[in-house]
Amino acid sequence: ERDLRVRGARGADARVEATRALGNELSARARARDEWIAPWIQDVMQDVRFAARLLMRDRAFATTVVVVLGLGIGVNNIFFTVAYAHTLRGLPIDRAERVVHISTLDDRGTDRPLSLSTFAELQRSGLRFTAIAAFHNAPLILGDERRAPDRVDGAYVSARAFGLLGVKSILGRSFTADDDRAGAPMVVMLGNAAWQSRYGGESAVVGRSILVNGLPASVIGIVPDRSGFPSTAGAWLPLAHVAETTANAPTVQVFGRVRDEVDLVDARSEIEAIIERALQPPATAALIVRTTADARVTEAVLRGELLALDAGLPLYRLATMAAVIDEAEWGVRMSVVLVHILTLLALGLSGVGLYAVTAYAVGQRTQEIGLRVALSARSQQVRRLIFGRALAQMALGLGLGILGALGWDRAFADGQPDVSVSDPASLVMVAAVLVAVMCVACFVPARRATRLDPIVALRHE
Repeated sequence: ERDLRVRGARGADARVEATRALGNELSARARARDEWIAPWIQDVMQDVRFAARLLMRDRAFATTVVVVLGLGIGVNNIFFTVAYAHTLRGLPIDRAERVVHISTLDDRGTDRPLSLSTFAELQRSGLRFTAIAAFHNAPLILGDERRAPDRVDGAYVSARAFGLLGVKSILGRSFTADDDRAGAPMVVMLGNAAWQSRYGGESAVVGRSILVNGLPASVIGIVPDRSGFPSTAGAWLPLAHVAETTANAPTVQVFGRVRDEVDLVDARSEIEAIIERALQPPATAALIVRTTADARVTEAVLRGELLALDAGLPLYRLATMAAVIDEAEWGVRMSVVLVHILTLLALGLSGVGLYAVTAYAVGQRTQEIGLRVALSARSQQVRRLIFGRALAQMALGLGLGILGALGWDRAFADGQPDVSVSDPASLVMVAAVLVAVMCVACFVPARRATRLDPIVALRHE
């Protein structure tokens, strides 16, 4: 148009001539869009706009879909994260297949740690290992003049543990042989999490003296996150600081790196022979006393009597049987709580999913419901129609679930009389809970269906 005006054409004539040559503005934009944007991108954008319009027509259904997808993706992400951290992701160790864990088995076939004396015997034996190390888990109390004391998960590790695993300090250095000997000045390494939370990530903390279990210790280094093995702890001390009274008690986890030229089967045979020679009768015993007196009074009396028998006898712990059982069952209780949480999540997802399906079905049958209402159908009949469909789906799901439970019971619970997923009372209770969830999920769609205007419903597309 501008070129035509330069050549002498009048404004209106120039615009008409330009439109005749190039087409109108909308067609020009369409051609430009086809040139600038790939056709498949245009198709995707068109589909997105169409989906957005459909969702905006039924906002309740759209909200339900978004919530279900969000919960489903979130729960699956949690499961994958846990599975990846504990199963799929390997140990943060260089050539982990050459690192072996050394332990013994008790009469029940349960893994037991080794004693410090057995670990010392393994070190002296000249095994075909590039290195052998040990660690012992124990809580530690960190304190200093500037902050209140904190209780953290702690570990005692031998000097070669971090080097064996290839764990390098973020700041400072790791333990040396001089640190891990009797009478050496106490030094401590802090975990990255404890360093960040307690000291704000100050680099000046390395070299500072702090209190560990009330004793002064110099901070020599910071251990990175996800050391994971030998222990995920907030603070580490040299193994030499473990009480000498535990020398013959099974307290330390031992691991070593086998030399490349040594076969793992040969190394295992040699280890078993050395441990068999080093094992000694247990030096610990448990005394169980039944009393009607107060626990604190009983503790004072027992300590006095035992010290009277042997003044050098170490007393590790005195606790009620209820406390011992409670501590032993803590892991089981946490597992049960986790199962309950996952069950509630699954139940909630099932209820939201059932609501979404029912709401969608009601939307699809809007004209049918409107016609029924126009033909004098009562509200009870409409509700019966909605709930009947949902009940049929629920009955099918319950039937398949009961068959699966019976198959599980036969395959996995055989020989365990206290475990049965096919107990009639349990099945009836589960069915009642699911029916209640179904009724709650169907209430809103059924209520909406009974309030449909027949005229509007018959015009619904």
